[in-house]
Amino acid sequence: TSLPGSRDQLLDISGIGRTTPEVLNRFLEQGLRMSPASSTSVRAVTHLDISRQQVEEAVRIVRRVLA
Repeated sequence: TSLPGSRDQLLDISGIGRTTPEVLNRFLEQGLRMSPASSTSVRAVTHLDISRQQVEEAVRIVRRVLA
């Protein structure tokens, strides 16, 4: 369930050969915080006060980590 004023997305990481904790740690090392959703997915929550520029930076981090 989402919090009021937020949006969430699940990212399937099953095909990248890394565990959820490994992926979450790599995100955190680059300043991006996400949560575990399952053994093969992570949960990203974007609150409405986050700017487009911040979302774009998060997308760049996700692409780097999952590449």
